[in-house]
Amino acid sequence: MNAPFDFSRKLAELSIEEKIAQKLVFGWCGSIIDTSLLRFIDQYGLGGLRVTQNGARKADARYKLADINKDASAPAAGSDSWDLPLEWGEKTLDISIPAPMIPGSSYARLLNVYKKRAFERNGLVLHAVADFEGATNNFPAPYLISPPNAMSLGKLGDYDLVERLYRAMARQLKAIGIDWIHSPVADVNVNPENPEISTRSFGSDPHTVTAGCRALIKGCTASGLITSMKHFPGRGDSMEDAHFSVPSVDLKLDLLEALHTSPYRTLIAEGIVPSIMLAHTVYPALDDSGDIATCSGRIVTDYLRKELGFDGVITSDSLTMGGLINKYSLTEACILSTLAGGDLLLMKAENAMRSKVHEALVNAVKSGRIPEDMIDESLIRIWKLKARFGLFENANLTDDTQCEAIVAEPAARAVGREAAVRVLNVLRNEDQLWPLDKQCRLLVVEHVTDNHTRRNQFWNYPGILNEFLLKYTENYTYVEYQPAKESRTWEYLEKLIPMCDKILLLGDYDRSCPGKATRTFVEKVINRGKPVIYATSNPYRELMIPDNARNVIFTGGIMHEQYEALVDFLFGALDELK
Repeated sequence: MNAPFDFSRKLAELSIEEKIAQKLVFGWCGSIIDTSLLRFIDQYGLGGLRVTQNGARKADARYKLADINKDASAPAAGSDSWDLPLEWGEKTLDISIPAPMIPGSSYARLLNVYKKRAFERNGLVLHAVADFEGATNNFPAPYLISPPNAMSLGKLGDYDLVERLYRAMARQLKAIGIDWIHSPVADVNVNPENPEISTRSFGSDPHTVTAGCRALIKGCTASGLITSMKHFPGRGDSMEDAHFSVPSVDLKLDLLEALHTSPYRTLIAEGIVPSIMLAHTVYPALDDSGDIATCSGRIVTDYLRKELGFDGVITSDSLTMGGLINKYSLTEACILSTLAGGDLLLMKAENAMRSKVHEALVNAVKSGRIPEDMIDESLIRIWKLKARFGLFENANLTDDTQCEAIVAEPAARAVGREAAVRVLNVLRNEDQLWPLDKQCRLLVVEHVTDNHTRRNQFWNYPGILNEFLLKYTENYTYVEYQPAKESRTWEYLEKLIPMCDKILLLGDYDRSCPGKATRTFVEKVINRGKPVIYATSNPYRELMIPDNARNVIFTGGIMHEQYEALVDFLFGALDELK
């Protein structure tokens, strides 16, 4: 183990430019090294990388921030009118082409390139953070656990299982070089039609959400993975998505505290919360000025720090989300978030915006608008958390030679399987359509989502249901359903429905899959008169389950483990669920 880190001495060694860089978390998508990012690290160092392998690539879209602000509902507090230059070394890749999928060990080696450069710059460690929430945000290394969604785990209520599941998953993530996750989702989802949270939440009861978050944090902490509860003070009662607009949660303080801040208050008091992510949302009960929580000193310092007593690291959500930059300019939002008391600034853009943000923050400190002491206090909090989780050991480099063996450990596969089986829940069983047998002519209609197409590798891909069906039958045919291509689906269904005995129809909901469009599609298929088994990862009738659906199974997810468990159940291989 390395010698204890001397925080005060390190602060004295750093320039303002280097200090600001320690507060920044930049995005890195895909699996191709970004040389312009390396140059930034060589010049200033960097606090962290928010990584997204998930089939994503850096978009080739370029725009002026003034164009983003022009449709704001309120005048921007500042003005960003730069026509962003194309930086030398910047990736300009076609977003329509998925990123190449690589083994976890190869990904660990790429992360080590960034981590080694950062440590060599100034002796400070760079962390890698992923937005990992389970089934719909799985980091797609082969064999990595795809946990069921939080709502299915909350409904099950076995928090020992949640802790074991996330302890195993965290061990896998650490093996591929991930140090931190933006999870758990602590939002209490009291609105069934919430377009952003939904099954990402453990449920509509604050006690369930608190228990789920506690178990997830404990499991991850046991394996050395840092967590961030989100989205403070709570995004569970909204009809708007903060990715695109400015939500407001207009609840009285007593109700806000009874429902939405309750999980934070409880777990902060227990001393187990390492980090909290702020919501790009307005909360009049906590701040009647109209400031978004991310930029509100009343919410961040007065309420979260002083009232709730949180002394850990506070991070922003992505600073280029519509919920923030529809109200402020980007640079002004970064300055206001810092003045409000935030520690880490999440800047996912992979272009000149990141250097502009860095420059604006440096100038704000040099001009005296942001006191340098505030920066120093944030860095101490960040470094103490990294030291607590061992990131200062060995420059935070990952031993990639151990990666594949750890990810493929039988114990991890076993707990992933256990969770997938146990969250299966029969919501309606009016026609006794299962177990299925080989004689049944089964028409499978699979809902292909963004989560499948972006991964599209052997562990999770469109059509994966086929490999599980083949264990039991070859007497089936398969059709894909995508809301944007529904007419194509019906071209096949019109011919195939008369030929089949039963239909297995799958449905999912997230931001990329409009729930009510799928609900309407399901209703139309059922109206064709053939027996339909409807399997969905979302239990909300308002979003996903039409009244004419007589045979409904809640799967809790749409990935490898959940689909395998579903097929096993339908063919009678899971006796305990009959």
